[in-house]
Amino acid sequence: MKLPFVLLIPALCPLFAQNVALPLAMGYSEPAPFAAAPGQVVTLFLDDISFGAEGGFRFAQAGAGDLPQSLAGISIRITTLDGSEMQAPIFAVQQKRLCGLSGLEAGDAGCLLTLVKAQIPFELPGDLVFGGQKMYTLPLPALISIDVDGRRGRGFPLQPLPDNGHVLTTCDASWETSTSSVCDRQVFHADGSTVTRNAPANAGETLYVLSYGLGRTDPMVATGRPSPDGAMITDPIPNSPRVTIGMVTNFLNTLSSGPRTTIDPEAANATPVPITAASLLSGQIGIYKLSFTLPMPKDPIIPCDSNVKSNALVLVTTSQGSEAIGLCLQQ
Repeated sequence: MKLPFVLLIPALCPLFAQNVALPLAMGYSEPAPFAAAPGQVVTLFLDDISFGAEGGFRFAQAGAGDLPQSLAGISIRITTLDGSEMQAPIFAVQQKRLCGLSGLEAGDAGCLLTLVKAQIPFELPGDLVFGGQKMYTLPLPALISIDVDGRRGRGFPLQPLPDNGHVLTTCDASWETSTSSVCDRQVFHADGSTVTRNAPANAGETLYVLSYGLGRTDPMVATGRPSPDGAMITDPIPNSPRVTIGMVTNFLNTLSSGPRTTIDPEAANATPVPITAASLLSGQIGIYKLSFTLPMPKDPIIPCDSNVKSNALVLVTTSQGSEAIGLCLQQ
């Protein structure tokens, strides 16, 4: 059995890393190293992993409680430059066939795409390193390896980041990774119901969003275990929040499924929105909850109706960029 190639993608941004049939990427420069924040929930898309022991697709789902370190014969090792090793616990494994159904391709491991949903260990150093004279650098890279049926895999570079935010979408709960799926980011009322055109937010109301990839907390929690109460998000460097939220009113029909961008909230004239609480979601693994209170708009708001699906733009911003969410707001 060949050892697998691996491509680590935060949450639901599927790409492919193929050994023979397909290129790793297409463009005008080499692909960047894999990158993730400590504690981040990610999906790895793997090439060249064979069927399971019984000849069928590998498929497994972790149960409630602590995550296992091996599932469907697959485990994930992360090795730091000092030789320390840590395991990335696994939520789920599934396989899909990419090639045709006839001939040798039907049983060819190179024709299988293996998806592994896992959590990057909180123990991985990810925060910026102070180098003096107000200079900060990223921590040193590590190696990520996929072990299959007890056979050790090759190591691929992994760059730890302070944060690599991904606001949870309509696809995350069902682990939908198809490139044809529309995966909208969501905002929730305090009671857990979704903010929609038929259930708009009110000025002055406290809402929340859920996110992956916001890095270490204080206190630091155990990897692969349901989070306790009070694991608060910290700032990576003094006077520099790890995550901010801004809002632009009368910004109509925002696309909530677009990729993370480098939009500058100030350049977009976004009004800063106070974050009232920011912590890991108690009882869940790797999910962060950001609560925020909507400001009172300065100008009259265009109401949502059959033609206006959202009338405000919410920007959730970390060091890696901004994620846009359309919101229906009423005064």
